[in-house]
Amino acid sequence: MGRVPRIMIKIILGVVALVVLLVVGSIVAVNVSPRPFAWYLLNYDSGFSPVTPGIYHELSQNVRAEKDIEYPSRFKNNQLDVFSPKDATSPLPTILWIHGGAWIGGDKAAYATWATIVAARGYTVVLINYELAPQVHYPSPIIQLGEAYQFVKANAQRLPTVELHRLIIGGDSAGAQLASQLIAMQSNPGLVKSMQLPTIIPEKDIIGAILYCGLYDLRSLYDSENWLERFYVRQVGWAYFGIRHWRDARQALDASTVEQITPGYPPTFITEGNTRSFETDSRKLEAKLKQNGVYVDSLYYPVEHGKLNHEYQFDFSIPESIECYDRTLAFLTKITASR
Repeated sequence: MGRVPRIMIKIILGVVALVVLLVVGSIVAVNVSPRPFAWYLLNYDSGFSPVTPGIYHELSQNVRAEKDIEYPSRFKNNQLDVFSPKDATSPLPTILWIHGGAWIGGDKAAYATWATIVAARGYTVVLINYELAPQVHYPSPIIQLGEAYQFVKANAQRLPTVELHRLIIGGDSAGAQLASQLIAMQSNPGLVKSMQLPTIIPEKDIIGAILYCGLYDLRSLYDSENWLERFYVRQVGWAYFGIRHWRDARQALDASTVEQITPGYPPTFITEGNTRSFETDSRKLEAKLKQNGVYVDSLYYPVEHGKLNHEYQFDFSIPESIECYDRTLAFLTKITASR
């Protein structure tokens, strides 16, 4: 064997050894801590890519936005944005929006377009940031959302278009899970006792929920037959709960909203895509809501219609996103008509 072939063999063996080392190292890393996977999500998984709709320019002319308002909190990322119609001087039905990102990433800034085109239709939209896992663990985001609510409540003069007696709470992805649980706390005494946290928002003031693409049955997702989904959920749950094998933990039961619904839950709009999505969870939650006599407006698309990914509703280059926007506005009109 000549010198060149021997060198090539050494290079190939070296590359193979490096690949094996990287694979083994990665496997070891994700079994020691959730931080490597959290780091991967933050750096290589961009999440949804919002696309500005054609109606944005016209509507944005009629909306004012006050951004990066700091609210008192024991946690970091304690800022919120407020969007409202420019000509509004009195309180309007108000949407508190909680961003997604697997409890690990995300930021309110990504929702400015959506908040603008909703506010232009006669609503105040409050986008809330909160400190992320694994820097903090459950139930820190729930506590922090309560702090944001208390700040908004205490600053009625500064925020004259906010109306907390006509409150809609919403979110997307992990934010939808947080929103769904925050709402459930206000009408489920058993959940409040389990979480050992006080109710903050009067149940009668929450007139609706908007839940986009959320996770509502975490314990079932832990045992998903899809190994990639199972790995993903177990890793992000580990980062969020601070417990590696969290399936049977009290925290997982509390956070599985399908187990926490009562007849006191408000009317709900719910949607999800059909590809790389949590559609099964959305349908489970819808069924549980209806079993409890709660009004639900839902929007799903069969796979035959065409593939729609998780968080499809912010891609305004596709007609389904516009339909979701229109359906959301129709839902808001319905629930605010008598209030």
